[in-house]
Amino acid sequence: YEAASPITMVRKDLPPVLTLHGTDDDIVPISQAIALHDALKKAGNKEKLMQIKGGNHDLGKWPEKDRLAALLEAVNFFKEHLKP
Repeated sequence: YEAASPITMVRKDLPPVLTLHGTDDDIVPISQAIALHDALKKAGNKEKLMQIKGGNHDLGKWPEKDRLAALLEAVNFFKEHLKP
């Protein structure tokens, strides 16, 4: 598992990372997303973790308002970090 874990790949100068993660994810605990983003930040990378309160692992099952908020967050993140 360690070799496949994204946190083991964290180093300086990675591309920006956006994670949209439900707080009630029963497959990947939110604590893993928090640990990854803490490591990314500590290494000096641009990162953002958006936690969806009550969200599970399946974004498609999140309430519509949360899916829309996640989509808008992704669009804004891309606009900020994928400039031509």
